[in-house]
Amino acid sequence: MYNIALKMDPNRYVSLVNKGVCLSRMDRFEEALVCYNKALELKPNSFEALVNKGNCLRGLGKPKEALKNYDKAIKINTKNEYVKNLRKSCFESLKATRLHVPASIFEKK
Repeated sequence: MYNIALKMDPNRYVSLVNKGVCLSRMDRFEEALVCYNKALELKPNSFEALVNKGNCLRGLGKPKEALKNYDKAIKINTKNEYVKNLRKSCFESLKATRLHVPASIFEKK
């Protein structure tokens, strides 16, 4: 369905985000990232695209990049506890694996 909508209008933001969600649920994270990146080109401050992109990056084993997207989303919506919890969980997984990350990532938001 989203492919049809995007064929008619490849810059349809809602279809890009929704297609990304569907692809993510099938663990097709690379394809989903393409959708979220395109959506963010259209709406750079899209809370939902940033959160979903963060989730994809985390699914791809890129927690540092995921944190950056969660941080951007939190700046847009400072009261969203769901994203704060995603960030905290991502942060904890980074600490647990002891990846080398810049100290700035570990600052509280």
